[in-house]
Amino acid sequence: MNRAKIFQFIQASNTVTVFVASLMAIALFGGGAAILAADSLFSRQTYSGDSMAIEPEEESETKLELEGFRPLSGTPYLIADQVARQYKSRRGVLSSSSYDKQVSTRNYLFFDGNGKTSHWLRPDSDFLFLEKRELTQSQKDANSTVQRLLYSLVKADSNDDQQLNYDDAKAIALSDPSGKNYQELIQNIDQVQQIHQQNAQRVLVFYRADEKHYVADIDFVQGKLLATQELPLAPN
Repeated sequence: MNRAKIFQFIQASNTVTVFVASLMAIALFGGGAAILAADSLFSRQTYSGDSMAIEPEEESETKLELEGFRPLSGTPYLIADQVARQYKSRRGVLSSSSYDKQVSTRNYLFFDGNGKTSHWLRPDSDFLFLEKRELTQSQKDANSTVQRLLYSLVKADSNDDQQLNYDDAKAIALSDPSGKNYQELIQNIDQVQQIHQQNAQRVLVFYRADEKHYVADIDFVQGKLLATQELPLAPN
C-alpha cells in the first residue's frame, strides 16, 4: 500500500471515530436532559409518607355574637342585634385577614335601663330578621317616643335551597319597645316593597305575594291588622 492510500485510510478512520463520538455525546447529553426534565417535573409535587400534599381545604364556622346596644328614643330600653357571623378560611391559616365574613341578624336582645334586666325578642335564634322599623308617636320629631317595633323576617326555608335568605317567604311582626308582646300579623310575603308610617297609630305595609300586590293597614298601637287590599297591576 502506497503512502497516499495509507493517508486516506487514516483520514477516513478519524472521521468515523469523530462521528461515533459525537453520536455518543448527543445520546448522553439528551439522556441527562431527559432525566433533569423528569426530575424538575416531579419535584413540583410534595409527598408525605404514602400521600401527596394538596391545597388546604376551605372551612367555615358560624358564631352568634351581640352587636352594640342602641337606645330606643323616649324609653328606658336599649336594643342589640344578635348576629350569626360566618367565618370562612383555609385550613391552617391563622391570620384573621384571611377570613370572609357573612353576617345575618337572628334575634334581638332588649335591656331595661331602669330595672337592669334583659329580654330576648324570640326564645330561639332560628329566624332571619331582614328589617326592623321603629314606629314612633311623631314622625317629625327625631326624639319622639318609640311606640312599637315592626319586623320583616324569614321563618323557614320556603324554596328548599338549604338556607334562609331574601328569596324565602317573609312575615311581618310587631313587638313592644321592651321586646315583649311579639306577634306576627302577615305571612307568606314574596317581597316587602314599602313600609310607611301614616300617623301615630297606623302603618301601611306594601308587599307582593303570589304575583299580586297588596297594601296592609295596621293599627300598631293595638297590634291589629285592620284590612288588606289588593292593588291593581294595570288601569282598567
